[in-house]
Amino acid sequence: MLEKLVAMLKELEEVEDAYFYESEGVYNVDINDFEGFDENWDEVDHEFVKPQLVEYFINWLEENASSKEGDFYVTYHFNGFAVQLGYTSYDI
Repeated sequence: MLEKLVAMLKELEEVEDAYFYESEGVYNVDINDFEGFDENWDEVDHEFVKPQLVEYFINWLEENASSKEGDFYVTYHFNGFAVQLGYTSYDI
């Protein structure tokens, strides 16, 4: 299960649809949904390169986690590791 997770994350990171790092068994993942600001300082959404994979990844977390917690940043628990999911738009 961990190998599949890391493979999906590497593929998403390669096209900049997500970023991740691992620390003490927790994979911290940010889905890159924010591109920046336009000339009027309006937010510009990031257009996913692989939108189907982003959707599949989120569904995979929901379907395979043994439990989850959180409302804003959600942590999905698995046997031996966890995934904390957030979005780059949370940082603005």
